[in-house]
Formats: sequence, structure tokens, C-alpha cells
Amino acid sequence: MSPDSGIVTLTKPLDRELKASYNLTVLAIDQGTPQMSSVATLIVNVQDMNDNPPEFASKYYFAVVPEIDAINTDVIRVLATSKDTRVNADIYYSIVGGNEHNKFKIDNRTGVISIAEMLDYERAKDYFLTIQVTDGGSPPLSNRANVNITVTDSNDNAPVFMQVSYSARIPEDADVGDKIIQASANDLDSGDNGRVTYFIENGNRQTHFVIDPDNGYISVADQLNRESISSYVLEILAKDNGLPVLSRSVLVNIEISDTNDNPPLFSQSNYSTIVQEDKPLGYPILKFTVTDADASPNEAPYTFDFHSGNDGGIFPLAAASASSAYVSDGRWHEVHLERDKHSARLTVDNIHVAHGSALGISDILNLQNDNMFFGAEVHQHPSILGFEDIQRGFSGCMDDVRVSRVSVPLHMSGDSSIAVLMRVANVEFSCDVTSVLVPPGPCGSQPCMNGGTCLETSGGYECQCHARFKGLLCEQDTDPCQSQPCLFGGKCSTTD
Repeated sequence: MSPDSGIVTLTKPLDRELKASYNLTVLAIDQGTPQMSSVATLIVNVQDMNDNPPEFASKYYFAVVPEIDAINTDVIRVLATSKDTRVNADIYYSIVGGNEHNKFKIDNRTGVISIAEMLDYERAKDYFLTIQVTDGGSPPLSNRANVNITVTDSNDNAPVFMQVSYSARIPEDADVGDKIIQASANDLDSGDNGRVTYFIENGNRQTHFVIDPDNGYISVADQLNRESISSYVLEILAKDNGLPVLSRSVLVNIEISDTNDNPPLFSQSNYSTIVQEDKPLGYPILKFTVTDADASPNEAPYTFDFHSGNDGGIFPLAAASASSAYVSDGRWHEVHLERDKHSARLTVDNIHVAHGSALGISDILNLQNDNMFFGAEVHQHPSILGFEDIQRGFSGCMDDVRVSRVSVPLHMSGDSSIAVLMRVANVEFSCDVTSVLVPPGPCGSQPCMNGGTCLETSGGYECQCHARFKGLLCEQDTDPCQSQPCLFGGKCSTTD
């Protein structure tokens, strides 16, 4: 302070953050005799200037977040303060680096960082964010801190098999323990969430196969017999070990190839015949019927020879072939159906051939529809709206159905190159023959013809016929020309 003028001046720079105000006592003394004086109080308040940038509580922050946490979930809060006051102390936060995919957001006033988009551990396991804090002064001052966010794995990926389906072929004399095929699945998760365990879920009839739970290798568990079971369709289930457990299935088609382990068998153990002595040379005396449980080339054609008794070679043996056959032996057969307008040619195993007329649009050889029925044929009821008419019903056990040598999926939808399972009705996925094969009742033999519906009555049964048919068994066709039976452009007309 100047002693002459009383002007107060600064002798050192002020710092409001160290001392915000000063309380001064001023003494004024005159020069008279006696001297007189007076005292005054001077309060000096130091005004704030924006001279201090905001400071974070820590330069480095760390957080851990599971990948399945929902959007808007809080992850971590950063905190910064300013030594200044009023508008100079207002704090604003922003993310200025490391958030190129906009996975996170920050509340600009509270500093809380939260999830902006769903995280994916399999795409990014760590994020390094740069957070900037800016005050409200003019000019504004700022500071920065780093936030390291680690994403932990969650079980959000199911195992995925390497193929849509698998196929293998193995001889029936394969040894127990022989490896057949590996059904391998990958899981993008890590740790237990990505560790896959394999099971045979369905189709393992008589427990002939076993799967390694760790690597998915399918091996022979018991002696095979193609003549008993010629093929298997295994449903393999791959489960991970996370929580919750995720799984996926695949079909494995295993074809059992034949080995020549069955001898040809005559239909009779002894034959007897009588022949008159005047019969000419070449006259047929007896025809042997032979079967073999093995498959081609271990079966027909057969060679015959006399073991004993044909002294002098009086009786020659000649091979015979059949032009048609009724097949019902429980084995696989290759069937080709060729249709040309109203005629058809049916070939079984490239050996047996049958010709005949192919009926029109409303009968059994109509292949214009893509739907195929196994077990029963289901249509809308002809007279009751909303009620289904089930024909050609089947009661029993059906393990494997194939079209063009490719198995139709029975346990699950899809996963077949030839067909898709559209519907399953009244099917149980386990089969006990003793409980399934119950007495069929009056309608069990399907006595009604031409698609008629059999209804059990107190006195037996009655047939409910479609409009075109009549009779006790729906055996009478009132419009036989509807099926277009005439060949080569012939015109059909009804007769009495």
C-alpha cells in the first residue's frame, strides 16, 4: 500500500485455488500533534480464472463385462474434478478414441460408461477407450484418461457340425472297436462353453455303435449282421458344457455292406418227382428254388451241379430266370418306375420287370404331387369339413425309410438332400413290438377298397365310400372311365 495515496497494489501473483479472499486492516495516521488515527477493514475477494484443467481421479481404469450383458448396462464410471469454480468447474465427458464400432457410450455429465450395442467375445475380447473431460471455461481446458474394458465369454454359440449330414459304409464283418467316421462339430465359444461332448441320441438299434464323447468318432460296439439290419440312421447330438447348455444334431447314415457269410438254401430239403419214360430229351422234370440271404454279388446267379446219383449224366441241369417276382423279404431293393402317359414299366433290382397300364390322376401311381406318405395316407375327409381321412394305416415299428438310397429324416426336420420331414402325427420315438402289435379289430385288415373309410360297428364294420364308389366294400366303380384306363389314345365308354 502506498503510504501517501493509500493505493493498494499486488506484490505477488494471486492464486484463488490457494486463497480465495484476504481480510486487510488499514490504519490511517495524520501528522498533527498529537497524532490522530483511524482504522478501516479491507476485504479482497479473488475472482476465479479458468487456469486449471480438470483432473481425473485415475489415469487408468479397468473393467470386465460379460458379452451377454444387455444394452444400456453400466460398465464403469470415470470421475474428474476441477479446482476452478462456477462455469469453469463444469465437467463434460466424451469418448474420443477406441470406440470405432460404437459398442460403448458415456454419460457426458456423470461419466458412466455403458453398453451401446451387443458385444461379441468371438469378435473382440478387449476395448481400449480414450476418455476426454472438458470444463466449461473460456477457453475450455481438457484432460484425458484410458479405460481398458475386457469382454468375457458367455455361452451364446451352439456347436456347429462340419457337414450337413454324414454317410459311411462298413462291412458286416468289421471288428468291434473299428472306427467308422468322425462327426465333428466346432463351437466358437471358449473354455467349457466351447468344449463339445457327443452322444448318440436316436437310431442306434441293438446298440451296435458307440461314439467317443470327446472327439465324435463313431465305432463298432457289437458284431454286425447285414441280413438282420442293413443300414442305420444315427442322430448324433453335440452338446457344449456351458450354462445354459447349447446343442445341435446331425444325421449319420451307415450302410452295412455284405460279406458272403450265408450259403444258398433250397426251398425244400428233399424233392420228389415222377417222369414217364417216353418223355423227350430236354423235358423239364423239376425246378429248384434257391434263396440266399446275402446281397449281390454274393447271391444269384447260382451254379448247380449234381453231388451224387446222376450216374451216366442222364439228367442235365439248366439255369432258369424269372420274369417277375413278389418281393417281401425285409431287405433293400432297387426299384425303378418309368411312366409314359398311360403305361408304366417297373423294374426291381435290374432283374425283374413288369409292364402295365398307369392309372390316371386319382390313383396310386400318380406322381404329380411332391408329398409322400409313410405309414398312412392323410387327406381331407370327403364329407366332414376339417376332419382328416387316414387311409392305409400302419401300426408297427419303422426305423429307416429311404428314397433314392438316401435316408428320410424320421427324428428331426431337414438335414437330408432328398426330402424334408413336413409332418409327424401319432408317432412315438420308441418302439416296443409287444405293445404296438395289438389285436387290430374288425378294421385292422383294411377291408374297404378304393380309399373307403372303415368304421367299426357293434356288428362288425361298415365302409364309408367316396362319391365315385359304392358297395359293401366300396368295390363298385360307378365311373370307371375317370381313371383313363384306355391306352394309345383309346376312348373309354362305360358298359352295363
